[in-house]
Amino acid sequence: MDTSIFARKTTTNSWYVASDLKNVLTGVVLFGFFVCATACASQTTSDVAGLAIYITNDNCPDYTWGYTEEQTRQSFADIVRGHLDEMNRTDNQDMRDRDRYNMAVTQEALCFVERYPQRKAELIDRIKQGRIYVSPYLCNALWALQSTEGAIRTFYPSRRLEKEWGPDCIGVAEHIEQPCLPWGVVPILAGCGIRWLSVPYYRYDSTFDGLQNPPLFIYEGPDGSKVRVILDQWACSKASYTQGAQILRKPETITSEWLPHYYSLGEVYPLPRGQRSELKIILASGTHGDISPHSGGQARGFADAIIKYNSQPGPHPTLVNATLPQFCEALDRPRHSDGGVNRLAPQFYCGVLLRALLGLVACVTGKICGRYATGRENIFGGLGSAGGRSPKSAHTMRKHKEQPRTSRVVLVYAG
Repeated sequence: MDTSIFARKTTTNSWYVASDLKNVLTGVVLFGFFVCATACASQTTSDVAGLAIYITNDNCPDYTWGYTEEQTRQSFADIVRGHLDEMNRTDNQDMRDRDRYNMAVTQEALCFVERYPQRKAELIDRIKQGRIYVSPYLCNALWALQSTEGAIRTFYPSRRLEKEWGPDCIGVAEHIEQPCLPWGVVPILAGCGIRWLSVPYYRYDSTFDGLQNPPLFIYEGPDGSKVRVILDQWACSKASYTQGAQILRKPETITSEWLPHYYSLGEVYPLPRGQRSELKIILASGTHGDISPHSGGQARGFADAIIKYNSQPGPHPTLVNATLPQFCEALDRPRHSDGGVNRLAPQFYCGVLLRALLGLVACVTGKICGRYATGRENIFGGLGSAGGRSPKSAHTMRKHKEQPRTSRVVLVYAG
């Protein structure tokens, strides 16, 4: 066949080009649906039974935002009391179902002891047991506007609680609501002994919708110090700092939205995908939302919702009534593959393959040209675990030109 004739035809008649493109796209789509159907026929939902979603009960401690100082301090005390009552009620449940609570600010502990001094010993015992977590932040500090001394002094009350009560209050920090992560706080946090930082934010009046960082990463400061960060743009855009509550209200979204999303991240979030086990946990941060006089009465509802979901028949992911340090410790723990093969359930194969097909179609038709030329790179796979692997890649976040260093975001997880 004279290939020059074919070349002349396709270059002089756009119909040939369109026809070829249509045939290619049709073939791709049909092949994709065939693969999806095959996967759905050969897999079972038991393949996701090993996955766990950590739900962390907490509130957004807006101090005097909508209530008086007196009302706010009483609400802090009542929400802690509500969860202490639930801990007593659920002590005989499975470990995953036992109620736990996360104090997003140290102020909650101080207010509880102030209003219910007779239960101080009970509170301290629960903190020592790991059922209650106390963030080292005294309050929702405006950390982007603080001086170095101001930022450090924010941790003084929690440090005093360590000395007086005994449990470790430094190491894992939560800074809730504010959509910012100042570069300059990294040396301060690392210098104070904080290894992990969680930033569940509310995307009001900010540019955080454009974030491209992975959910878990290591943030490197100007002096080379590092903090491990949980900052999940997808989860926060979906449910701000009430991610756990949204899952409990609509548990069907676990398999229809949450798990397919994290599977679609690939190596950025290496959930089991037909190969050796890697990461098997996801964080759904927050339940109560903004603090109010009614917050304490919500504790039982969240605890019962977790118990109810876990008790349903058939294989399904596990919900864990968790503290933030539990999630961080699970990530820090060295992982040893058992040599088994973990397979995705059918809905995940279908969801991920369909996303891939749509992406391929968009690429062929030129709709997302340049999207992956923005400098985004995978950053999962380099957390300094026992193995000590170096990061596979790094993403440089641009700062002012006059600065001698740039902040870096590198992989937070090592299998």
